[in-house]
Amino acid sequence: MSSSRRLLNRRAVEYLLDNLSSKDHISRAALRRNFSKTSSASNNLSISNNVNNHSTQSDIDATCDAKLKGIAGEHQQQVGGKFNGPVLSTGGLSKFRPAAQNVRFHSTGSSARSPTRVAERAATLSSPNRTVRRGASTQARQQVVLPLEEQQQPNSFEQRQKVAYQQQEQVQVDEEGDFVAPLLEPSHRARPAKRHPGASFSSEELVVLECPRHERKPKLSADKLLFGHAFTDHMFRVDWDLDKGWSPPLISKVHNLDLHPGAKVLHYAIEAFEGAKAYRGHDNKIRFFRLDQNVQRLLTSSRRLVLPDFDPQELIKCIHRLVRLDQDWIPQAQGQNQLTSLYIRPTIMGIEPSLGVASSRKALLYVLLSPVGPYFKTGFKPVKLFADPSLVRAWPGGAGSTKLGSNYAPTIAAQRQAEKLGLQQVLWLFGDDMKLTEVGTMNIFVALKHDSSNKVRLITPPLTDGLILPGITRNSILELARGWDDVITEERYVTIAELRQLLAEDRVLEMFGAGTACIVCPISSIHMRDGSVLEIPHHYGIQEGNNHDEQSTPVMTSRILKAITDIQYGRVAHPWAQELDYSC
Repeated sequence: MSSSRRLLNRRAVEYLLDNLSSKDHISRAALRRNFSKTSSASNNLSISNNVNNHSTQSDIDATCDAKLKGIAGEHQQQVGGKFNGPVLSTGGLSKFRPAAQNVRFHSTGSSARSPTRVAERAATLSSPNRTVRRGASTQARQQVVLPLEEQQQPNSFEQRQKVAYQQQEQVQVDEEGDFVAPLLEPSHRARPAKRHPGASFSSEELVVLECPRHERKPKLSADKLLFGHAFTDHMFRVDWDLDKGWSPPLISKVHNLDLHPGAKVLHYAIEAFEGAKAYRGHDNKIRFFRLDQNVQRLLTSSRRLVLPDFDPQELIKCIHRLVRLDQDWIPQAQGQNQLTSLYIRPTIMGIEPSLGVASSRKALLYVLLSPVGPYFKTGFKPVKLFADPSLVRAWPGGAGSTKLGSNYAPTIAAQRQAEKLGLQQVLWLFGDDMKLTEVGTMNIFVALKHDSSNKVRLITPPLTDGLILPGITRNSILELARGWDDVITEERYVTIAELRQLLAEDRVLEMFGAGTACIVCPISSIHMRDGSVLEIPHHYGIQEGNNHDEQSTPVMTSRILKAITDIQYGRVAHPWAQELDYSC
């Protein structure tokens, strides 16, 4: 192919039509330059640089406009709708919608949104030496343009996937070109028309569309962070359809979700979520704390809602890529009293637009990142609990052991009641004997003096009846404590009556809640609905030279906090702390 010839992919044409004025002569000039004439039956657009049959500038411009409008007309006939609606891409690939406002250019200098820059960058979608960003792979690719009927039909899924991407980005550029291809929105990326519904999405298909620099938000200092109120610049999402399976995964600018008002998640709460964290260590390395456990629990919750399966390792790789992109958002911790981190919130939901209690034929999985400080506004201080035996969080045979949004919404009224009484959290009881189950959104622990030794008995409710969420921090505490010679762990229920008796015998050392958000949180008192109050002792230890003041924490709580944070922030090497993978 001669160096004077360029083939322009339909996607570039659609992008131009969506961005450029029909009267923009600079844009048409960019299209006119160095294009040779090809057949209208081709899947690529060509504009001739040889204009011997045109005597005026307006004639040349009219020819360019006609070429562009002709392509638009073909799409209208194919899909029966207006051009900027859903259209079919080259080769029968999946549908997409132009969204030029979210296009990011790899460029420097003047604004890429000007008509000139739009025309020049949309004129080609790739060059022989273009660096292609897809997941962690970057490679230069030479492509040969063949008519679709001459291309060998692929058999395997992998072959179809490869050909699909090649067809979508197919273009030849001469040596004089100065155009750079834009990266388009998620649905602009093609995927095979058919995918095995049972297959997971793959991190190898990950498309990364970085948020433009001028649209990125300013970072907050650690002392101004409120839990869950700030979000980073990027998010991850991947869609699922019962017939088509998973779409290629995408990382893009954080954006609102477009849901039909009949989406099942809005009516029947078909939704599950997770909460993991990434930490900036003392050595400035980024580490995840047991992310694999969170992702596996999300899969368990998803199955409880008959939402689609996925490969946990593929989601983990995508999360690594997302965090790598937004790692500057992770604040530096300022000692034990100001623990900061990056909260990771994966969410999966059923979004099929249909009424009726049934499994959803469509789903959405996305991940948000949020830089956070301490969970409680009071900082790391003992909290007071409100307990009403008439209110329950979960029940045997229910979904209390999964992390569903429907488990949390009904708890808000009780939390509001506790706050009106000047208390911080709710102690959830169950049964006529008032078993202690959970504290707010945390697992509960009771530390007791051992009957005949100086050892500590650390008790937490069991996971045998579906009442208790199998917390990642809960499991970590039990595993750590089992390795301590002076601690004996027990998984059993403690009732209010037993707790009263233990308090009367002065055997209670301390009580605390445990969860990803706060790690551990000491408890100072339990306020029953009948007005009685159970005061929980605080056996304070001296921390780093402090006296017994508000900066000190109960002995067991402090010990657990230090053991876990030493792992999370890299002060102690441990397999639970996985460093950020920069190869993802």
